[in-house]
Amino acid sequence: MFGYSGANPKAIAPVARTSHAVLLSYDNNPTLFHRDNSRPAPHNVFTSTETLIKAGLAKDHSLDAPPAVFTYGALPAAAKPARVLSLRWSPDASAAWNWSPKGWLRTQNGTPDVLADHHRVDATNVVALRIKTKDTGIRDVVGNPSPDDVVVGSGKAWVFRDGKVITGTWKRPGLGAPMVLTDAQGGTIALAAGSTWVELLPPAATLVVR
Repeated sequence: MFGYSGANPKAIAPVARTSHAVLLSYDNNPTLFHRDNSRPAPHNVFTSTETLIKAGLAKDHSLDAPPAVFTYGALPAAAKPARVLSLRWSPDASAAWNWSPKGWLRTQNGTPDVLADHHRVDATNVVALRIKTKDTGIRDVVGNPSPDDVVVGSGKAWVFRDGKVITGTWKRPGLGAPMVLTDAQGGTIALAAGSTWVELLPPAATLVVR
């Protein structure tokens, strides 16, 4: 199931054409979502996993859990210590992850990234992928381009887990194929069991590991 709100028709068209997910949007069914009026629009749209699962199963009773996106297992021997990773997309957009006993804790634009219940956003694994982008012809209300992230092909990859980093390559031959992460020796990079956050880095973005 793919729940979303506010997609440009031109941007969502290839998703609808190639995805096997049931698409659940605010525009088509606003009853699946609600707004928190204490927050500024449009950043105040909420839903729940339970709501989306029920709606998805109502549309397609055959839905089951999708296959795993990555491979999971023991910490690779090639892992090196890493405590902080800093990412920057532009002068106005940055993020960072700090290793802690709770896992990787996220910062957005210099401020702790927190959930609605004020708990810090955290992840067991952080996967950073160097990608290319292509022009969609879509512009926002002030004329800024809205590029398409290209996640087919290959590029550099960083896998952060257990306070360490493994550097390698991501490969994905087509939209229907799984993404494969390999280290410098060609072995599969295994993630730790748990939650995973993927950061996409277009050509101009930077990543610094400390």
